[in-house]
Amino acid sequence: MPKGAELPISTMIILILGILVVIALLAMFMGVWKPASSGTNLQTVTALTCNRFVAAGCGDPSTFKLQENVVCGTNNLVAGTDTLLNLCEKCYGIKDDKNKCKTDICKCP
Repeated sequence: MPKGAELPISTMIILILGILVVIALLAMFMGVWKPASSGTNLQTVTALTCNRFVAAGCGDPSTFKLQENVVCGTNNLVAGTDTLLNLCEKCYGIKDDKNKCKTDICKCP
């Protein structure tokens, strides 16, 4: 091998970093890695909240607090502050009807 034909270390480091960036971009576009979001999916929050609500005996949805933040339309519901009834009203259009919230959204008997 002629003298000076080897790659300098700085060039190898730049190549490795470039390859890592390309891999990260591919992973992001293929859905393997996703940036964190400020809220959780509405269907996921509804399912989790209803599962806990049913397990707790399907009580009063106006006092049952959400444990996850969720965004639906222009409404931001906050964990620990908003309730299952708020979720029914703001995300599903059920206004001041606790029983409909319990039966239609959470499938309580």
